[in-house]
Amino acid sequence: MLRVKTNPPFNGKASGSFGALLLGLLMVWPSYTLELFKDSHTTLLTAPMTDVESSLLGSLPPLGAMVGTALTGVVIE
Repeated sequence: MLRVKTNPPFNGKASGSFGALLLGLLMVWPSYTLELFKDSHTTLLTAPMTDVESSLLGSLPPLGAMVGTALTGVVIE
């Protein structure tokens, strides 16, 4: 039987670091792309984003993270 050695402290550190990286990317991404999406000459979307759509782009990911965290706690137990 082949045994694979795991290093739980390393796995935890790697998971935490990867989570921090994803959180940083999630929080910074709208600030760079929002101007491209709101531009009237954009080719990325079929129509430019309105103010409401652009505010939802910035606010829904943190709300989803909050709900996802609560649901994950319920599912794990």
